[in-house]
Amino acid sequence: MIAATTSKRLSRAIFAVAAVSVLALLPWLSRIEPLLASAVLLALCVLTAMAASASIQTLSVMAGSIAALVGGMLFSAAPALSGALLLGLIYAERTYRVRGRREQGLHLVLALIGGALSASLCAHYLDVSITTRGVAYSLVAVLVMLPFVLEADDPLAHELQNLGAELGGAVGELLRTGAGLRRDGDPGLLDKSTCREVRASWTSLISVARARARIETNRAARSAHRLALIARLDGRIEQHVTALGRTFTAAQEVRAAEASLDDEALRNVETSGESLEQISRALVD
Repeated sequence: MIAATTSKRLSRAIFAVAAVSVLALLPWLSRIEPLLASAVLLALCVLTAMAASASIQTLSVMAGSIAALVGGMLFSAAPALSGALLLGLIYAERTYRVRGRREQGLHLVLALIGGALSASLCAHYLDVSITTRGVAYSLVAVLVMLPFVLEADDPLAHELQNLGAELGGAVGELLRTGAGLRRDGDPGLLDKSTCREVRASWTSLISVARARARIETNRAARSAHRLALIARLDGRIEQHVTALGRTFTAAQEVRAAEASLDDEALRNVETSGESLEQISRALVD
């Protein structure tokens, strides 16, 4: 859990720096050589979108690229609209993973408002002192982080959940169980070697699940070979989910057992209690 929390904080720090850099760059686009400005803006927008997703997703890269195009084209005419669309697109993949329609809508609104206000600030405080501009950029850093008040689902868990809903039946239930394990399992309980094996199992599970979904989508006649392949894939999914569940359960039990074996604080307080009792009896006698 500690490692996961550290990784999340790092990705959000990268996002904050990249997002502020993008919005601070927008007012300067007209003063920079066009090809260089476009390349830098594109790179920063894609980086910001990936940092918002905390992973490399196709949707993040596509949305980041469109954000660079829209932001660069509209900023000079409508800074607020440009910033709103830019940040909304940067957050697009994360918005998709927020659980609940109402929460998704709120996430999108926060991104649009944060982007509009941030771009307006950057445009308004362009030709001011460095100190004033620094204060403005600090406020921008707060505004662009507003959507993070809502938690988004883990990318892999979200995909497993969607594949489970798409496939249905017993295999769909297995994938939904795997999604729950991904959300609730604490990698911090695992040693480095086991953690590597678990990561490899997650990668294999999602690959098998995607292959299973592709076969399900293909409506060709189901031959004996095809049915055997489906059964094999379903069996492999079950094996991965079962093994992952057993691993996380065992890790929790090991940590609980370790906590019960050696409790120095308990021994210390027992010793202190005995000493106080002896002092009390000595005073009474």
